[in-house]
Amino acid sequence: MNICIVTIYNSPNYGAFLQAYVLYNVLKELGHEVTFLDTGARKQSKKIIKSTIKKIILFKFEKAYFELKKYWTFKKYIKYCDLCRKDTNSMNNQDIFVFGSDEIWNISRDEINKYPILFGVGIPDIYFVSYAPSINNTTLDETFSNQTFLNALQRFDKISARDKHSQKILNLITKKPVEYVLDPIFLYNVKQYETIEEKINKSGYILIYGYPNRFTSKNINEIIEYAKSKNLTLISVGNYFDWCDKNIAASPFEFLSYVRNARYVITNTYHGTIFSIRYCKQFASYAGSQIKVMDILENLELENQVVSESCTLENALGTNIDYIKVQEKLDRYIEDSYKYIHSFLENADKYIESRKKN
Repeated sequence: MNICIVTIYNSPNYGAFLQAYVLYNVLKELGHEVTFLDTGARKQSKKIIKSTIKKIILFKFEKAYFELKKYWTFKKYIKYCDLCRKDTNSMNNQDIFVFGSDEIWNISRDEINKYPILFGVGIPDIYFVSYAPSINNTTLDETFSNQTFLNALQRFDKISARDKHSQKILNLITKKPVEYVLDPIFLYNVKQYETIEEKINKSGYILIYGYPNRFTSKNINEIIEYAKSKNLTLISVGNYFDWCDKNIAASPFEFLSYVRNARYVITNTYHGTIFSIRYCKQFASYAGSQIKVMDILENLELENQVVSESCTLENALGTNIDYIKVQEKLDRYIEDSYKYIHSFLENADKYIESRKKN
């Protein structure tokens, strides 16, 4: 079958790029022709140029260089993505559209609402399924006030979500069954990731992976003190932090090696959290306010990895995670996720056959 994935594949963000990469390859490995729909969403060139100019004006030359290097590093990989153009003929050549993963249905964000094609608007009425999209913290009231979103979801033949909050809200607004599946990151195991990693020659460090505006001064001070107490360097990958010993504008596949080689991982992001789990790392998450993060941690009984008033950074990183137990739980979710993929592919086959007869 010709399968077109509708997601954010072109963002200079490790989680966004790699979830798209894994889902693409899982479907390819099942014997299908796969492309990404060129939705036009999240094209970063203008944003990067403005941000770089601002940093140069403020004499932040190292940060400006870092941002440009990261952008061009990602651009090199994104250009190899097989694309389906957004014209009617190209889209009509597809047999199935798969929407997801990531926050493509987080309608509380203006940058998502600008592109209703992420909900299926403007795409021919072919077989529509979702795989692990998230609405993040979007409320029920926000969804009911967005008629475009509500109408678009009624066209879907099969819906899934990657967190319980999204699952519940999507079920309420569509009145359709919504299956719980894992983010595509979990569909590859560590051995599979090893085959695509770009190796690095580094050790003895704590990996910092997070958004700049989410680490408070208190967070930063305790991270620095912890690194000193363990005689480890702080390496930030993907974002520039003055308080880290090194800042690396790594490629997506180098990022995987930085996770693998890290003594500890400290993150404030969803994908930073789940990559830590996938690589069986000792980790601490400052993302306890995010529903999607707490959902996966609670499902795997890893709530103690969240730094909070009741759990210090030292306690979180000192927790001895039983990854055998974690993997047993993950295996059941992974099995269910693959079952869902196989079921929508089988249903799409039947849909195509019936369409041919008509």
